[in-house]
Amino acid sequence: MTSAARIHVEALAGTIGARGSCTPEEARGHAYCSQTLSGMGYAPHTESFRAPLSVWMPYALASGLALLAAFLFYTQGGAGALAGAALMLLVVSSTFLQLAHRDNALRWLLPTGESRNVWAQCAPVQAATGTVVFVAHVDTHRHAWVMSASGPFLLLRTLSTLAPAAYIGLLLVCVVRLFAPLPELYPISLVLAALALPVFGLALWPDFTRFVPGANDNASGVAAVLEYAARLRVAPLRSTRVIFLFTGCEEVGAFGAAAFARRHPELSDANYLVVDNIGGRDTHPHFLLSETLLTALRPDPALLAVAERVAVEHASRPIMSRHLQASFTDLTPLALAGRRAIAFVNYRASDGMIPDWHQPTDSVARMDWDAYARTREYVWSVLQALAERG
Repeated sequence: MTSAARIHVEALAGTIGARGSCTPEEARGHAYCSQTLSGMGYAPHTESFRAPLSVWMPYALASGLALLAAFLFYTQGGAGALAGAALMLLVVSSTFLQLAHRDNALRWLLPTGESRNVWAQCAPVQAATGTVVFVAHVDTHRHAWVMSASGPFLLLRTLSTLAPAAYIGLLLVCVVRLFAPLPELYPISLVLAALALPVFGLALWPDFTRFVPGANDNASGVAAVLEYAARLRVAPLRSTRVIFLFTGCEEVGAFGAAAFARRHPELSDANYLVVDNIGGRDTHPHFLLSETLLTALRPDPALLAVAERVAVEHASRPIMSRHLQASFTDLTPLALAGRRAIAFVNYRASDGMIPDWHQPTDSVARMDWDAYARTREYVWSVLQALAERG
């Protein structure tokens, strides 16, 4: 553990505290990153963008509209079936676009706010032959029970699979009713609506909870990237430019990383290293093999090969890999934008979970500084390996 890391984490998760997406506290977190970079001698940039205020509300809206469609279908005869079919067409198309991190009608109905990215760069000693971008998000999530343990998270993953299937089924039931008013369609609609009901409750509930302090998620990643910036300010790489990117609104759909990719096409050939949740209690370093909401998005094969090779070189301490399902990091929008990216996250070996994930207990007192230091040095070694490759 370094004193600098503790200072950064305590400033973000302690002094500033919960940094909800598009809130004044998130802005204070970005200001802290900008001021820290300026104090090191960098010239940080701040870029604003707009983003939705919730990652849960689109799914709550989709399930709520599905329940309304089922009600209209059951009570209003042919007209209800027509209205239900129209609603479910909207729900099905928007849900799949939402799962694919694409714009959709459900987002248009929800409020947005202003967020920002902060970034700075360290020029190499010689002419740059490559660029590495460290990515860490500043914002924190609301308290979400479904991410508190492996059991509730399994429930979330199961409902994430069943709900879209139920929406498609309800759409088909409504369409069939327009041409053939079969009586057995009505109990089928009730079964499908019953699948939408728990989704509505679980997706609606988090937006009535408080934002969490986010020491591990993700003050730990921010602290590591700031430590890398301090190291490279003293000893820049020979021919590799390094950019330090602190994103906003990762927790509501990774909109900061997506905005950065859109705004900086000149960095399409860069290598992106996403650092997220690296200080959880009793965790080990992992590199992600995929992130899946709708389809599996995988890291760049060349970056994956480097991460695997460096992991073998650190064989004295366990460094593992895993697939992330029913969730995402800033890797997802970068991969969708065609950028070469890989993500590093710490998990517990006992249950494969991130400790205190989106829980009020994600505080400075729960940080595992040994785990943080191991992952920080592992990712630093990946940077060194990339710099050697040019």
